[in-house]
Amino acid sequence: MMRDTQLILFEGIPGSGKTTMAKRLHAHLLDRGIDADVYLEGDSNHPVDLGWHAYFTKGEYRRLTAENPSRAEAIESHTIVHGDDYLVQYKDTEGNYFEGDLFALLQSRELCIGTEPAVSFEKFAEIFADRWRRFVEERDARRVSIFEGAFFQHQLHDLMRLYRPERAESVGHLKTLLEQFSALNPILFYLSQTDVRESLTRIAKQREKPHFASDAYIAFQQERKRIEYQAMSQLPLRSYVFDNSDCDWDRVLRGVLGALDFS
Repeated sequence: MMRDTQLILFEGIPGSGKTTMAKRLHAHLLDRGIDADVYLEGDSNHPVDLGWHAYFTKGEYRRLTAENPSRAEAIESHTIVHGDDYLVQYKDTEGNYFEGDLFALLQSRELCIGTEPAVSFEKFAEIFADRWRRFVEERDARRVSIFEGAFFQHQLHDLMRLYRPERAESVGHLKTLLEQFSALNPILFYLSQTDVRESLTRIAKQREKPHFASDAYIAFQQERKRIEYQAMSQLPLRSYVFDNSDCDWDRVLRGVLGALDFS
């Protein structure tokens, strides 16, 4: 049997094995007859991730649809409404939803992964708190959810790039998000490597992303890892750290299953 855990989080720097372990655990749960869903980075149906979403106020959104009448229905079909905030998803891992000037406009209003903040830090935090709260309210209570990189990675990566908050502010933001889903008895598994530089250099070659091996990116991820360890020590969240520098996925899976009280 498994603990009454309805949300399982996998975290760690890029290339730490989050996707691999999320998929392996998902397959194991299904094999054991446990209804579960896994959500990976960039999934179009992700309940909390907001990468590739353009931000508009209510008035701005009305102008957007009025100025694009032939595409208004398509825009609306990809829109999430949070009060007076409108978020338009314009692409996913499979490709772009729009083209030309409209795509360029939406990309320029990117909420999370743009080059400049689309909203204030307070608005960013408000949107994500509401996003997590809605997930808890709307989810199927009969199913376990597995998230890869949705709590630490996507929040801290965007906060650090766009807003450069103090560590305490970042941890405070994570605490606010945790308050929204703490009723799900969540558990976090952190996948760690001893040498961040070596890990990122290896992944840079495997994924053909040379910037992963740059000194600036490595320093960024090292600082992010320090904040994540601080968060795990301060947040009221069951957290387990697994060093998987040797990429022994079977060993890590056994540790994960042990923490989940499988018997």
